Amino acid sequence: MALDSILVFLIVGGIIALVVLVIRKIPILRITNPGEVGKFEQQQVRYQLVLNRLKRQLAKYKQRLVALWSKPGNSKITPEKSITHKLSELEEFLKKTIAERTSPQKTMADYLAQAEEATKQEKYNEAESAYLEVIRLDPHQLSAYQGLGEVYLDQRDFEAAREVYEFLLKHGRAATSSLGLARVASGQGRLEEARDEYIGALQLTSIAQPRMELAQILCQMGDYTEALKYLKEAKKIEPQNPKILDFYIEVSILNGQLIQARDGLEALKQANPENQKIAEFARTIRELEQKQKAKKPSRKGRSTNFGLPTSKR
Repeated sequence: MALDSILVFLIVGGIIALVVLVIRKIPILRITNPGEVGKFEQQQVRYQLVLNRLKRQLAKYKQRLVALWSKPGNSKITPEKSITHKLSELEEFLKKTIAERTSPQKTMADYLAQAEEATKQEKYNEAESAYLEVIRLDPHQLSAYQGLGEVYLDQRDFEAAREVYEFLLKHGRAATSSLGLARVASGQGRLEEARDEYIGALQLTSIAQPRMELAQILCQMGDYTEALKYLKEAKKIEPQNPKILDFYIEVSILNGQLIQARDGLEALKQANPENQKIAEFARTIRELEQKQKAKKPSRKGRSTNFGLPTSKR
C-alpha cells in the first residue's frame, strides 16, 4: 500500500508540473491581431510546436512511471529518496516560474541573448523556452524560428526541427530552410535527400561549412570525386581552416590526387603547424607517391625506333 501511495503521489506530482508548464506556455498560443494576413497560420505553427513538445515530455513521464511500476523488486525502492527528489524538482520548477512571473518585463532582445547563451552552454530546454518567448512577443521574428530549429537539431529532435524549417521555407527563408532540412535528413540517415537539399542550399549561400557537410555526405555514399569538388570550394572560402584542410587532404589521398594532397598539407602546416596529423599525412603521401611510381612502366631499355633498322654510316 505504501508503494502504491508513493506512485500515485509521483503521478500527481508529474501532472501538476505539466499543468504548470501548460499554463506557462498558454500566452504563446494566443492569436494577436487576427486581422493580419497569415496570422492564423503562424498561430497554428506555434501551437503545434508547443503541443508536440508537451506530448514528448508527457511520454517521458509515462515511460519513467511504467518502468518504476514494472521493475522487479520495486519494494526495495527507498520512499524517502524518491519523494524528496521529486519534491525538490517540483519546488525548483515552481520557484523558477514564480521568479519569471514576478521579475521585470524582459525585452525581445533579452530573450534572444538568453537563448543564444543557453544554446552555447547546451542548456537546450532553457534556449527553447527563450526562443518561444521571442515568438510570442513577435510572431514575425524569423531569427527565433531559426534558432529554435538549431536547438532541436542539437537535441536530435529531427521531427520538431523539420516542422520549424518547413515553416521557414514558406516564409522566404529558402537558404536557412534548405540547409536545415539537409541536416535533418542527414541526421535521420536519408543520405540522398540530404545531398539534394545541400546542393540546393549551396546555390543560396557562400559559406564553407555546408560544403564540408555535403562532402561528408558524399563520402558516406562513396563518391569521393564529388566530395573533393566541394572541399575545394570550402578550402577556397576558408583557406586557413584546419578542419577543412584536414578533410581536404584525406579525400585527396583517397582520390589519389598527389598535387592536391601536397597543397593541402602545406596549407595545414601554415595554418596549424602543431597539428599532430601532419607527420602522418606526409608519410601517407610518400607511400601513395611510391605506389603510383611503381605502377608506371619503366622507360629503361625501351627502343625508340619502333623496330625500324638503324642506318649505318
